[in-house]
Amino acid sequence: EEFMKVFGINAPVQLAAYILTSMLAYYYVGNAAQSSGLLFAMPQSVWFSVASFLLFAHVIVVFLIKTVVLTRFAVSHFSPGSEKSSKLRDRLIYAGWATVVLVVGSLAALAIPFFSQFLGLIGGLFAAPISYLFPVLFYCGAVGRTTPEQEDAWSMPMTSMDGTADDVAVDKFVWGNVRRIPRTARFGFLLILAVVAVVAVAGTISEIRSIIQAVGTEGAPLSCQLLHPG
Repeated sequence: EEFMKVFGINAPVQLAAYILTSMLAYYYVGNAAQSSGLLFAMPQSVWFSVASFLLFAHVIVVFLIKTVVLTRFAVSHFSPGSEKSSKLRDRLIYAGWATVVLVVGSLAALAIPFFSQFLGLIGGLFAAPISYLFPVLFYCGAVGRTTPEQEDAWSMPMTSMDGTADDVAVDKFVWGNVRRIPRTARFGFLLILAVVAVVAVAGTISEIRSIIQAVGTEGAPLSCQLLHPG
């Protein structure tokens, strides 16, 4: 029931932060921005070091979070029960799968000569939908599978008098339940959809152009070229 409050705070803050960063970057750098990132357009100074450290910390946190998710999925699929066990054997299995995820990611990054553009393409396609559109769809899906009576049960204990768990959602999705969402919220959802479409299309087109340019200068994917000194 607190989803809309959290989304109402998080979405505007994230959107404002991205827009502010882009506006400041274009104001100070403009068309001189390098394709390798805004960081390399900054002069060597204390702020350059601060920005580099923050970027490094961001990459570390994101990599750890995503590695944990991928590792737990692999372990739960190939060795069920090992992800929650404290036995030495199960911990070694978990560590082994974590190493596999790390090695595969490293090999992929080293094999593709323009990996940054590849990441940019993935981000252009999925960053905006995952950050803004998916929460809306999940919320609509939860409302569509819940009746008004069951919504009231969310604020009540999740167990009945006999200690068994109560069901607060139905298995079948009902479009009529989605109509209970206020019109202002539905208008906001449509506005979010429009913004996501514009951001995804613009970002994807830009990264495709960068990839085409990189193919001409750095070679095709999974190819290697000798570096000539000088």
